Amino acid sequence: MLIKIFPNFTFTFRLKTILLIWQLRSLVQSTVKNIATLAADGADQVSRILTSRHSLYSFDCYEPVMHHFSANCFPLHKVEHALRHLYALVNMCEEKISPATILSAIDKVCLQ
Repeated sequence: MLIKIFPNFTFTFRLKTILLIWQLRSLVQSTVKNIATLAADGADQVSRILTSRHSLYSFDCYEPVMHHFSANCFPLHKVEHALRHLYALVNMCEEKISPATILSAIDKVCLQ
């Protein structure tokens, strides 16, 4: 019935939904990049954090960092796209950036 009354309603709704999803993805990506930039020691390390895929061995670093990111930036159980950027948190830990430094960067970026 609504489609007959408002023929462009479905299209407009879908377009707005796509736009919101795109904006959220962009926000997640820029947030992770800003966290990496604050935590890292220079542009080379930021580049490694954002492009490489290290294996996770530093569980003592990663677990509190991941929980803090989920609690203060994007709830991982609600924002699926945030899951795709957890590799950057792994990379920061594997680059031997201290958990305190990463947590501080998360606070600066997500709790502003």
